[in-house]
Amino acid sequence: MHLLDESNLNVSRDLLRQETLGISEVLKGLAIESGKQLKYQSKLEREIANELFRAGIIISELLIYGEGKNTQVDLIITMKEFPLTLIENIISKKVGFFMSLCERNDIDEEKCYLCFKIACEFDAVFGLSIATKDGSIKSGDTHSVLRLKEDKFLIALSDGMGSGKIAEEISSTSLSLIETFYRAGLQEELILTTINKLLNINCDDTFTALDVAVINLKDCSGSFIKYGSPYGFIINKDGIKIVEGNTLPLGILDDLKPSVAKTKLNDGDIILLLTDGISDSFGSSSEIIDYLRTLPALNPQTMCDNIVNKAINNSNGKTNDDMTALAVRVYKKAV
Repeated sequence: MHLLDESNLNVSRDLLRQETLGISEVLKGLAIESGKQLKYQSKLEREIANELFRAGIIISELLIYGEGKNTQVDLIITMKEFPLTLIENIISKKVGFFMSLCERNDIDEEKCYLCFKIACEFDAVFGLSIATKDGSIKSGDTHSVLRLKEDKFLIALSDGMGSGKIAEEISSTSLSLIETFYRAGLQEELILTTINKLLNINCDDTFTALDVAVINLKDCSGSFIKYGSPYGFIINKDGIKIVEGNTLPLGILDDLKPSVAKTKLNDGDIILLLTDGISDSFGSSSEIIDYLRTLPALNPQTMCDNIVNKAINNSNGKTNDDMTALAVRVYKKAV
């Protein structure tokens, strides 16, 4: 018992050291961002303000900073109701890029703060289907769909060891930590290493398989992080790609390195994540691929529903384990 306490103390010290490094990286990034010199564009500000006034839109403040694809337009409107689409169109025409609303805050009953940034070229739609293990009240699978920034979002599946309440708590705790750390702006490797140590420091068998995808809507790229999770898939008109990992689940060993893969995505690509309740029912990745080829790769929700139903049918109508399918389709927005 003394050896276990000593080991946990060492892990705790290591966690504090890593978190201190993570915080320093975040502060460094904020310092660099805050230290950038603003490039004021008074002429463009006047042009936009005059155009808005001619359209009957009353503003009290307008500020433009940055340039090119880093342009941001902040303004305060002194109207209770206003045509947002018209404002976006006027600003976009003057700036030369399609701008979209990224933040809105009511100052008082008469004033509203609006922030516009360059709109992402791509967007995404999601699908989710869940089946709980026969006899279990709660599923040990949990999921996350989280907007990190205007141009970036995270999807994740966490499969806690077993099924029921304890598995659900382990799984949901892992995802909550991931969401919090990603929002804080910590680096991916530090996030996952920290969560693994937190699970490992517990003397109970707290294992969880983790599947994370971070999608950048500006350049349409994806980063895939796997800890002991089944194959993932990227489905498009040209075929089906497998995204695989070779690491153990989180919480088994103190020092685990995540399996990370990065790839370019295209208009219409569907990313499909599955828990092992589904993959085990098929037996092999090739069987899953053969089935996916029979599905129209258009609607991610329909795809998730179909694959969960197929997995249950493969198990003679039984749900022998928790089953979750999570899919996201990226697409190019119409201009």
